[in-house]
Amino acid sequence: MRLWILSLALIGGLALTACDRLAGLGDPLSTTSDATTFASVARIAPTLNNGDVVDARIRVHFRNLSKLTGSATVTMRTAGEQTRFARRTILGESSDVVIGPDRTDSVTVEIALNSKPARSLPQRVLRLGADFKNGDVIEIVIPLQPEDDTGQDIPGNDNNSNDNNANGNTNDNNGNDNNSNDNGTPDVLAVALLGLDDHRRVNIGDEVDFSVAVSGFAADVRVNVLADGDAVDNNGNEVEVASDLAAAAELPILWVVPELAPGAYRIVARAAGEAGEAKTQTDVGAILVNSKPTLLLDAPLDGLLVTRGRVFTIGWAGQDDDDDAVIRLFIDVDGELNGNEIPLRDNISEDAEEDNSLVVDTSDLPIGDYRVGGVISDPLTDVVQYGGRVCITNRLVGRHTPASLLAGEFVTIVAGAANQSLGTAIDIGSDVDGDGKADVLISDLLSDSTGRPSTASVYYHEQAGDWPATFDIADARLRIVQEASNSQTGARLALLPSIDGDGYGEMLIGAPLLESGGYAAGRAYVLNGRAVRNRGLLDLAEVASPLGTYLDGTDYEQAGLDVAGVGDVDGDGVQDYAVGSIGLDGAGGVTVIRGGAIPQEGYLGQRGTRIFGSRYGSALGWAIRRVPDVNASSQDEFVIGAPGDGLVRGGSTGPGIVYFVWGHGGLFTDFPQGFSVGNLGDNPPGRLFVGENDGDLAGYALAVGDVDDDGLIDLVIGAPGYDGARGRVYLVSNAGNPELPFIVSLADVGGAVSGAVFEGLSGGDQFGAALGVLHDFDGDGKRDLAAGSPGAESGRGVLRLVYGEKKLSGAPDLARLGTCDLPGLELVGQNALDALGLSISGGDGDVNGDGRSDLAVGAPGFNATGRAYVVFGKAGDE
Repeated sequence: MRLWILSLALIGGLALTACDRLAGLGDPLSTTSDATTFASVARIAPTLNNGDVVDARIRVHFRNLSKLTGSATVTMRTAGEQTRFARRTILGESSDVVIGPDRTDSVTVEIALNSKPARSLPQRVLRLGADFKNGDVIEIVIPLQPEDDTGQDIPGNDNNSNDNNANGNTNDNNGNDNNSNDNGTPDVLAVALLGLDDHRRVNIGDEVDFSVAVSGFAADVRVNVLADGDAVDNNGNEVEVASDLAAAAELPILWVVPELAPGAYRIVARAAGEAGEAKTQTDVGAILVNSKPTLLLDAPLDGLLVTRGRVFTIGWAGQDDDDDAVIRLFIDVDGELNGNEIPLRDNISEDAEEDNSLVVDTSDLPIGDYRVGGVISDPLTDVVQYGGRVCITNRLVGRHTPASLLAGEFVTIVAGAANQSLGTAIDIGSDVDGDGKADVLISDLLSDSTGRPSTASVYYHEQAGDWPATFDIADARLRIVQEASNSQTGARLALLPSIDGDGYGEMLIGAPLLESGGYAAGRAYVLNGRAVRNRGLLDLAEVASPLGTYLDGTDYEQAGLDVAGVGDVDGDGVQDYAVGSIGLDGAGGVTVIRGGAIPQEGYLGQRGTRIFGSRYGSALGWAIRRVPDVNASSQDEFVIGAPGDGLVRGGSTGPGIVYFVWGHGGLFTDFPQGFSVGNLGDNPPGRLFVGENDGDLAGYALAVGDVDDDGLIDLVIGAPGYDGARGRVYLVSNAGNPELPFIVSLADVGGAVSGAVFEGLSGGDQFGAALGVLHDFDGDGKRDLAAGSPGAESGRGVLRLVYGEKKLSGAPDLARLGTCDLPGLELVGQNALDALGLSISGGDGDVNGDGRSDLAVGAPGFNATGRAYVVFGKAGDE
């Protein structure tokens, strides 16, 4: 690397000279060089414009070998625009000052030494190409001065006038006016600045207080005061300080510094009258207008919510054109710099371009709501800047893939080589064996684990001790194998509380395409938990008492498309259950079966009360969910989804309808032939929730629970077909409210009907294809809402968990999920086509026994084998 060395010397206090390498500058004075070499910096490629260098990156280094102090000013410009103005104090002997590096195509250097008298050296302008190249260091060396050896002033250069008293020539003006001396000769007009410190540094808006002294003036003399940025008279760039003042022996001036470009300004006072004019010296009274430093805090985004123990990043950009400002960073609870800030880092140089981010570990920070803040300081100014809001919580929040979750926060249920779609359906909502921990029931519709292609398997597991980080499904306690291929066994499944009173829960498995004496008739299996849980392997073809039973549909019924426990709908103290048949009579239907002894095998129509769809293609029974007793009748209610309902036969898919059916003491006795949902009203009582647009598929998924924390039961309805499969989820607050009309339009939810509407972020997300209400994932006593978007992000799929709270209403923006304003969690599939979120389970499920609800989600497309995840509930902030 080349190194230009510029040596400056004071000759008689006047000359600025250059070494031989800069002789081309045309300096007429002789050269004095005592410079030593300054270590260079790494070369950095210049900026190019059509192949030409337009600016370069350099440093300017001052070295003082003299004992005198002084100041140095460096102005850098590119294409005439100032890019850097810096003034530095130079201390006595052995002082070193560095300015830069900065990009520039010209450098103007000024030096003043505090000699007697003070001397300002001529400007020197250095130019790219002629005098320096990219990466160079210009070294300014101030060699030894005459004063260093003698300690005396340089002869002939003081400002003291000759002492005429020795010659008897003392002037005595006492008693005379300003217009003449004792000999009657008019006084010479003179003007001077008083009380103005040379090189005073100010900010825009500061007050500069000084005086102008005028002597030898006549009555017509007027005074004008200017601030001049280039010391060139009358070129139009002077700034008015005071104007048209009547001359006086001392004129007080108070100047409020206006909006000026940073730099040095000479204060010039001019006095003028008919007899002539006078002005102050332009090298006296320099005002340095400070370039206030600026600080931009560009990360994190406002409203970031972070789990305590994880990290977040602060990003910043500092700028100070005339100083090397320093930055300190903090977080602040009230957005005011008052001493209660939590410091994060200080003494950061704004010139350090590579030092512009800080990773903050929240492990030792208190839970709370903060603003990120910073202070950038130069010798004159502290500038306070606040950035985004950051909330630190104990909750599991933010956006994650399973790979970014921490050990102990979840378990991965991995498939074996024989699996092809593990996680198609999953349920962790009940404790079969009564050990206090929820158990897992999960299906794979396409497994080949028995050597038969497309042989569906359902796996049941109860974990005795702690869950490992990874659980191989081959180690499940029980594998249940379908009895016929392509039957879609396990398309839907459910863990039930005990229905036969033996203290062990039951398993309910649907096989909607099983041909049991008819095409796509479907079948539902009811398995006795106590009898089957220890078998290791169960072929459903072997099911009979005491292992369980099966209940069949008729031709095209597709019985078992959904199965669910519906609580105690008739008030007899026994848990009942239901089977959906979306093809029943072309309109769909649901069979509600009374709890008690597991029934003998047979047709569904012979074993329970049938509820029929009223319109062809409505697909009644696609989703079924229990609703806890909402009217103090000691009978549970239930809801049924019909995602194709809403139009007459021959029309396109309707918007979808959800039927709310109140519990009824005579449900199993008063309707021997069943009833149609078209007859819902007073007997049996019910209510309809109707979707907004044809094809919305309202009722495709359902969930129930008090999500808005008002003590009343809410209904959650998924409509994954809304707006080109963007999808919507409706939270209907207090769905059992008797004041609601018989027919509720989902278009009114969040407005005339209390509740909230969540909308998918992109077309094809299928938001709302799966739903779950968790009893309490974060331990704050509130229900939480989970919704799947299996088509989101190129089919990776996204699970969104919204923490329940009272302010859930209107239309919360899912883009803000996981922020301070909408606390929640996003779990994203690892690969395209994982379809994470196609199945969801939660409810009261606590698989690790820590007292908090856990969340299960399937990703059946993962690596063509499928997998599932169980995310453990995590204590919140309350």
